[in-house]
Amino acid sequence: MADIEEPVESHRLVDTITDERLAWVAPEPRGAASSIVQGDSSVHTIVEDRGEGDPENWEVHVPEEGKRVCSEFSEGGFAMYEFAFKDLGFRLPFSDFAVGVFDRLRLAPSQLHPNSLAFIRAFEQLCDYLDVEPTLPLFFRIFKIQRQTFRGRQGWVSLKQHQLGNTVTDLQGKQENYANLAADLRKVEKEVAELKITNAAERKGREKAEDELESLRQMMTSSEDEPEHVRGLVTRAELVGEIRAQMGKVFESAKYSFNNAVAQLKIVNPGLVTEGTGMLRKVENGEIVIPDKYKQMEQEEEEEEAEEDQEEDMPDVGEEEGQGESDH
Repeated sequence: MADIEEPVESHRLVDTITDERLAWVAPEPRGAASSIVQGDSSVHTIVEDRGEGDPENWEVHVPEEGKRVCSEFSEGGFAMYEFAFKDLGFRLPFSDFAVGVFDRLRLAPSQLHPNSLAFIRAFEQLCDYLDVEPTLPLFFRIFKIQRQTFRGRQGWVSLKQHQLGNTVTDLQGKQENYANLAADLRKVEKEVAELKITNAAERKGREKAEDELESLRQMMTSSEDEPEHVRGLVTRAELVGEIRAQMGKVFESAKYSFNNAVAQLKIVNPGLVTEGTGMLRKVENGEIVIPDKYKQMEQEEEEEEAEEDQEEDMPDVGEEEGQGESDH
């Protein structure tokens, strides 16, 4: 856990909080008013997935004037950010994983910095593509909590990536770097997804997730009034390098799984012909083909395997010399 001293934003803040119980809240949450006004027909109001005829469980209301995200609301209401439902695709009730994150952090959803909500949603989408269960230990192996403070008072809580080796990566408040990271994740995730797609249903799921990730990337684009000194505080090359290293491990795992499956099939099906198959290949029009973009990768894999086989077949120099002395 880390505490950071954050300056108050340059835009004008109007503190309307009079409740002494909220004296611990920092100026920014206390002073930032909602930009949504009463009667705005463009407000996004879809916060739950309901089938035809299903009852409505949640109502959406525009905050009254003077209300803030940290204000107390009556009748079980709570404040939430519009883009969490409109752009990120969150729905009520929150998923078990999202509830687990809020519970672990002991926070209401509105206490978590909006950008950190995007981390939760992106993590769930990535795990869904990789057929990996989104668990709290895995999530908090990647992210840790970071609190904003101002003169001893508490602001929003955010998530920060753990340090990897000697690389210190601080993602707090750097929206441009978030957008770059999301774009690179989308590219790598697409490549991994293509290895897993075997039928039309999976292709449809991939297209849906790509649309959601594209929406996430657009939402995370830096704002025009973002200070220049904030941009570039995180080395993008280091972020991309770490992600590609992790994806390399995913590729090796997939390769092992494919080879293991083929080996087991040969055991239970003697004489099984596997020539022409490969992890990077796919079935197209009744034939097994290798996509053009994977031909070079497959050739490199074959060359590496050939070199490894050649090294294994080479006799040890010490054994040759010993044999010669014995013959003499």
